[in-house]
Amino acid sequence: MWDEFRIDLSSKEPKTLKLLDMSEYFRFVIERTATCFEITIQVHEPIISQGTICLEAHLMSDLDGPFLRNLGDAFAACPKFW
Repeated sequence: MWDEFRIDLSSKEPKTLKLLDMSEYFRFVIERTATCFEITIQVHEPIISQGTICLEAHLMSDLDGPFLRNLGDAFAACPKFW
């Protein structure tokens, strides 16, 4: 999923890019539309006695090519142990 997300950052076509942890407690989603990017970050923390705590942020933005290249480079530079 990590490599697919990193590669899809350089794609020009409208698509949804997802980066999730295995339990889906963390979700980072970039939806590329024809006119903008919609970014969603969700963090869930399960609390056994009380349910879950959820933090969610949603942003619509015009991300430019250099920003996406820098983001892709940052993901590519991150060491992988798998």
